[in-house]
Amino acid sequence: MKLTDYIDIDTVYTRSINIERDSDSDEIVKAYIPTSRAVNTLYRISDTFDQVNTPRSWALIGPYGSGKSSFAVFLSHLMNNIDKSATKSAYEVLNRVDNDLCGKFKDHIQDTKGYVPILITGAPEPLGNRFLSGMYDATQKYWNTVGRKPLVINKIKDKLSQITITTAEIIELLEELQEAVKKTGSGIIIILDEFGKFLEYEARHYGANDIYLLQLLSELAVTKSNANLFIFTLMHQGFEEYARGLSRTLRNEWSKIQGRFETVPFLESTEQTIHILSKAFVNNFSEEQKNSIYELCLKVATVLSKEDALPGSIEPNKAADLFAKCYPLHPVSTILLPVLCQKMAQNERTLFSYLGSRESFGFKDSLSKLESTDEWILPWQIYEYFIQNQPGVITDPIAHRRWAEVVTAVERLGDAPSKDIQMLKTIGLLNIIGAQAGFKASKKIVESCSSNKKAATIATKSLIERSVVQFRKFSNEFRVWQGSDFDLELAVQDEMGQIGRFDLPETLETLNPLQPIVAHRHTIEKVTLRYFVPFFVDVNNYKMLKPKGNQQRLIFCLTETADEIELAKNDVIPYFEEFDMIAICSNGDQLRQAVGEVLALKRVEQNCPELNTDPIANREFKNRLFAAEIFQDNLLSALIESPQISHWYWRTKKISISNKRGLQQQLSTILDSIYSKSPIIKNELINREKPSAQAAAARNKLVFAMLHNIEKEELGIEKFPAEKGIYKSFLRATGLHQLNGDNNWELVPPKKNNPYNLYPVWMCIQDFLETTQKTPKSFIELNEILLAPPYGVKAGVLPLLYLTVFLCKQNDLAFYENGIYTPYITDQHIERFMKRPDFFTIQLLKISGIRASLFNSYSKVLYGDNPNRKINLLSIARPLAKFVAELEEYTKQTNRLSDSSQKALKAFDLANSPADLLFNRLPKACSFPEIDPDETNKNKIKGFTNALISVIKELRDAYTKMLEEFAGLLSYSLLPDYNEKLELSKLRSKIQARYEGLENFTVDSAGLRPFVVQITEKEADDKVWFSRLLLFLGEKTSNKWSDIDRDNAVLRLTGFSKRLIDLRIIQGHFIKNKAKFKDSFEIIRLRSMRYGKTDNDEVITIEHSEKEYIDNQKEHFYSLLSQLNSDKSRIAILADILDEYLTEKKQKSDSEKNKVSNG
Repeated sequence: MKLTDYIDIDTVYTRSINIERDSDSDEIVKAYIPTSRAVNTLYRISDTFDQVNTPRSWALIGPYGSGKSSFAVFLSHLMNNIDKSATKSAYEVLNRVDNDLCGKFKDHIQDTKGYVPILITGAPEPLGNRFLSGMYDATQKYWNTVGRKPLVINKIKDKLSQITITTAEIIELLEELQEAVKKTGSGIIIILDEFGKFLEYEARHYGANDIYLLQLLSELAVTKSNANLFIFTLMHQGFEEYARGLSRTLRNEWSKIQGRFETVPFLESTEQTIHILSKAFVNNFSEEQKNSIYELCLKVATVLSKEDALPGSIEPNKAADLFAKCYPLHPVSTILLPVLCQKMAQNERTLFSYLGSRESFGFKDSLSKLESTDEWILPWQIYEYFIQNQPGVITDPIAHRRWAEVVTAVERLGDAPSKDIQMLKTIGLLNIIGAQAGFKASKKIVESCSSNKKAATIATKSLIERSVVQFRKFSNEFRVWQGSDFDLELAVQDEMGQIGRFDLPETLETLNPLQPIVAHRHTIEKVTLRYFVPFFVDVNNYKMLKPKGNQQRLIFCLTETADEIELAKNDVIPYFEEFDMIAICSNGDQLRQAVGEVLALKRVEQNCPELNTDPIANREFKNRLFAAEIFQDNLLSALIESPQISHWYWRTKKISISNKRGLQQQLSTILDSIYSKSPIIKNELINREKPSAQAAAARNKLVFAMLHNIEKEELGIEKFPAEKGIYKSFLRATGLHQLNGDNNWELVPPKKNNPYNLYPVWMCIQDFLETTQKTPKSFIELNEILLAPPYGVKAGVLPLLYLTVFLCKQNDLAFYENGIYTPYITDQHIERFMKRPDFFTIQLLKISGIRASLFNSYSKVLYGDNPNRKINLLSIARPLAKFVAELEEYTKQTNRLSDSSQKALKAFDLANSPADLLFNRLPKACSFPEIDPDETNKNKIKGFTNALISVIKELRDAYTKMLEEFAGLLSYSLLPDYNEKLELSKLRSKIQARYEGLENFTVDSAGLRPFVVQITEKEADDKVWFSRLLLFLGEKTSNKWSDIDRDNAVLRLTGFSKRLIDLRIIQGHFIKNKAKFKDSFEIIRLRSMRYGKTDNDEVITIEHSEKEYIDNQKEHFYSLLSQLNSDKSRIAILADILDEYLTEKKQKSDSEKNKVSNG
């Protein structure tokens, strides 16, 4: 058996009432149960029908679920057109309860069409706007059944179309409506449900004048008229609660207005609530089952009666009848629920929402677990429902403390038997609610809450032994052990006094409560993440918030008085820049209260160590802090979630924002305006301030592909790596890389109508390049412009954008690294540029005036007269720079060039740009003046072409000329008998023929011998032979010779050539005497040179047979020399003897030659 098959809940009672939606519901009217509170209120209303100058304004105050809205719907039909079905039903219901009261209402509207019901449900918006809209809907509906519509309806409609409407205008329309109602009706009844929401809006918006409108309405309702005005506000708490956080002056104003309303506490007694509750249950039990349930209920009711725990003066048998109708709720659960729901109702946890709940331990969830009529929904299950689904929301501080005690005790009980835990929850719930419900956790009542008396006794005994429950004999009740003497409220008040008046904006900035707000539409459309960063200021410290460059800010100016609002409008709004959107928030006082409470609670935690040893106080503290932080966070989040509570400004102009969606639209619209020239780059890898390492690597690979493969489709990137995705989104999709008319791929500038909005950025870069004509500049100087509005290019995109522009215009741009012109860009340059772009500069090169003529001269020198060749400044500068860079070091160092050529070389070294080189320094080197950009006299450069050609030829041929000169010098030195110029191959062969084998006649291994080997080498070709010979003579490669190196090589050659002559003479004697002498012999060459005389030399051959004789004579000769007193004398005598001997021999030889020739 499942009880769900027998028990149901009438949905009329479980659904919430909306006075606008349910205004025509006959079903709700028929189901309404007029309670004693409702009947009393109706009597008070009827007493004012015919009175003159009496208040007709009521404030019905009660928690959620107390029946205010149901009463309001019932009342609106009770005073409506009697011909309506719902109105007839209302009279039938009231007549069953109180015939006299019903007659009063009938008589009042007799012979009329009743009252015009203006039914309005509260919302966080101005009451005036909502009231006007409700008035229009009500009059339309009323006169649809009455007849011809009065003109006032059209006036109301016209006012609705206006942006603003004054309170006086609303009252004027209402008075005019009263006059129109007199003709057919009895009056106007205004019911404002959820009125607290209008008050909350007023509290946050000084000047909304909702509270003043309420005052005027109440004043208008006082006067007796043929069309009376009745006003009812339905609220969950009094005016003073909604005024909390306002200034004292405003609180007093609200208090005065509240005094114009008669307050009706809309709280029913427990007995009345149970009567209503019983109507919600529908069952199909058999008579036997009903009797069984009744007997059980009577048994419990009898116990409750003896314990004085029955509500009101109800008798046990009548109580049992009510309890039986509320089955399966246990009688104690039935009594506890109304009181408990009143305590929890501020969070809409009402009695009837419990009945319709399928949440854990909700009524329908508990019902589904019952299988027989001797099972109940017990108090401990009620406890579970409110703890699991409603933690920490009890607003009564005493009840909240008791709740904390119970929860702490349950946690302390740990893994005890379930019966013990259930008993503890039952006792705890009775402790929390008992005092207000009129009964306590006595033994009898506790036992009645258990199906087994013995089990209940065991459980309570166990709880007492565990010291979580104690039994108080003097009051005959179980109580959860009270273990806290800490007064949290007093501690909080003390800390708030210590804090004093703190700097609210600074405190909120420290808390960092609001995250940056992304403008969603703008971000999606522009594919660029952009957001506003929230900041807080007030009218005193707003100047401390300095401009943040290009950062978009959402500045919340917190105001606490009407004067501060005016100051904010006059002083704060104009202070900020176009990147700032300002919101004037009039709920600064509320925020101060909320933040102050959180600060005070946190100071309590720091300064009150007893919280650590008091679990009950600690739980109470945590719940209080949790609730305070929730309230604080709700107020702060409402700044964004409910932007209509603030006044918004941008560029000093007020902006109308009615909801969060409207705020988002405005944020995106503002960013659209600020970043009107922002390009659309659909790639999240690079379109950000700082790309990831992987994205940066992919970007670098794309850069190298652009540098080398720009003419290839998709830059030659195969498959689909990350860099290809960047290519497709940045270059291909945007049209920057496309196929030209010649079927070749190339980079092209964007068109003006580029769908990706690249044209404005491109033109900005081009304008920047124009400024570089005189002085090179770094792209870094452009960063600040492009990163800022209106462009807003992300830093991750800039390197690609710069390179694209450079490659598109590379023939007109000069590239410098650390101030040095770089004619050709390599991978290494790009790699360094990506890491340190500040090391690189660029310059735009343009040609005009006489410079164009000079430019043509360069072009003719380099390319001849080719009309089809596209020539620009860099196509001239680069080959010239390359030409000079490839010149041999000898050419760059030698002074054996013409003055013009030497100056031209210096021009290349000293020029700081191609333009400086071509138009200033090279002309001066060729004896022409500097060419000013504005110069037009072409005669100034006449003959420049020939002069330049002469210089280029001289530089080109300088090294070759040096080699030719050295080859001639080699021929002259080594082959003096040849006067003709010999080709290198002939020169080599003749030298080899003449000096071959000569190395055997010298032992100079460091000089002459290697030289002979070098000049007679046969393996290498002629050029290699010649270069090796020059390397030997100059002791370095000839292309790196300086003039000094060349001179040293000549000196060495001259020295070697002279020594070679001596060697050849010895070689000749050796060959001549080799056949003559059979034995070995020695050859000695002697030479004497005396100043002013001719040289004398002689070659002596000493045969082996003569050696002994010569050695003997040499000893005799040495003995004579030894008699001299110095080596100098000895050498002088030897030199003089040798010179005289050789001279005499030469004279004798010459004499004999003369005789022969004369002879």
